[in-house]
Amino acid sequence: MAGVQKGRIDPKVLTAIKDMELKARVLAEGVYIGLHGSPFYGFSSEFADHRQYYPGDDLRSMDWKVYARTDRYYLKRYRMESDMRVMILLDASASMGYASDGNLTKLDYGIHLAAGLSHLVIHQNDRAGLVLFDSAVRAFMPAKGGMPQLRQILHLLEQAEPGQATSVVDVCHEVAGRLGKRGLVVLISDMLDARFKDLAQCLSHFKFATYDVILMHVLDPAEIKFPFLEARNFRDLESGEEIVVESMAFQQEYRKRLEGFRSAVETQCLNARIDYELVDTSHPIEKFLHRYLSKRARMRVR
Repeated sequence: MAGVQKGRIDPKVLTAIKDMELKARVLAEGVYIGLHGSPFYGFSSEFADHRQYYPGDDLRSMDWKVYARTDRYYLKRYRMESDMRVMILLDASASMGYASDGNLTKLDYGIHLAAGLSHLVIHQNDRAGLVLFDSAVRAFMPAKGGMPQLRQILHLLEQAEPGQATSVVDVCHEVAGRLGKRGLVVLISDMLDARFKDLAQCLSHFKFATYDVILMHVLDPAEIKFPFLEARNFRDLESGEEIVVESMAFQQEYRKRLEGFRSAVETQCLNARIDYELVDTSHPIEKFLHRYLSKRARMRVR
């Protein structure tokens, strides 16, 4: 399929595709390239099947009983428990509407992440749900299975537009109180919330409900590197406040502060035993998903 060549999907191809269901399928196919079976193996202890051992594989999943019988090396593979609920929380606040030249906006990138993940989950006969939020929950779709659910999720994603200021903390507390027991929460956000220091507490609310949590911290490359060299007028997309900055003089200080912010978010996640992934919107979407899901499966394999 065009756009999935060599394991890379051109963002321009995705932008040109108007059908969200086709976009989700293209992304999912790109993620599957190079994976041995399901990218969700390893999320739980339910045995799925065996696969042949390859050098570099984690020996903890080696099935020594099979080796004793056959003199061949095979690994055990595990899958998510049946009827697994995966809730995707997508930040649709004003700051997510930012994009530097040549890149998708953070919101568009997050939409594609959510679409690809939903496709993968539902095609494994599990349940996917979606929450869109800014300062409050704008849309809440409980986790369900089946193609009608996938189409509803994709339709909702198509309608998503940057909204107001961000309130990740309040939203997470509200959503955690509405979920059933046991599942997986994927939070996709730039985390530009003045109360981000309360992140660990609010995400731990999901842990109390026996939900595993992943934070996909989405930032534009210009936000990460601050490549600007001349004086510029910068406007806060959420407050509307504007400031003129001598960019070159401020560059080093900005990078220091950004890394301090990013590191603080990551540390809170680690302390709360929550997976943290920095997502650069200049990177191919399906490559990020493939790399992350493969890494998580290796980490969680029993």
